[in-house]
Amino acid sequence: CIRELLSNVVKANFERNEKLCKSFDHLVQNFTKKPNNAADLVEYEQIVDNFRTTTLGEKQEEFQGIQAWQELIFRCAHELRP
Repeated sequence: CIRELLSNVVKANFERNEKLCKSFDHLVQNFTKKPNNAADLVEYEQIVDNFRTTTLGEKQEEFQGIQAWQELIFRCAHELRP
């Protein structure tokens, strides 16, 4: 029972981590675009401001949640061994 539970936690944590990595890849794509005109520059500034005020905090919280579950998995790793 514990083994199955931990296996499901590992799977869910892996999926959450994968989703977080993809969202950071998307952010990198947005940050590496060069503005071609004033409208692009305004949009870029909005992306940066939104990242600072909201997105960064959300991503940090998500990472901390993943990290907490990972620590639990490491503490219980002996339960996963055959």
